[in-house]
Amino acid sequence: MPKTMNKRILIVDDEAMITQILSKRLDASGYDTFTAYDGEQCLNMTQEIKPELILLDIIMPHGDGIETFKKLKANPDTKNIPVIFVTAYDDKDTKNEISELRPDGFFVKPFDGSKLLNRIDELIGA
Repeated sequence: MPKTMNKRILIVDDEAMITQILSKRLDASGYDTFTAYDGEQCLNMTQEIKPELILLDIIMPHGDGIETFKKLKANPDTKNIPVIFVTAYDDKDTKNEISELRPDGFFVKPFDGSKLLNRIDELIGA
């Protein structure tokens, strides 16, 4: 029987420790993870690997998460990929801006790993 391909998740965060924690947890849950460290890398890798879901930080070099999100949603090839923001920013202005963008999820660091995994499973299921 051929091995089925696991669903791909692109983790975009400039903090290596966060990407490692998320990768371990998601890999253990049956997902294949890929990492980008800024918005520019995210856009390039999205074209290359065609992930089923993107976890996106907001504050990063070379294209913040909000601008990256807008570019993803403006592109017909990537507009339907679910995006969950994972960020340290919990202020009212950021929450309002994110809310207007209508992402598929919004988690504040430090986040509850089980809740994040549940949301990912709801969106794309391993």
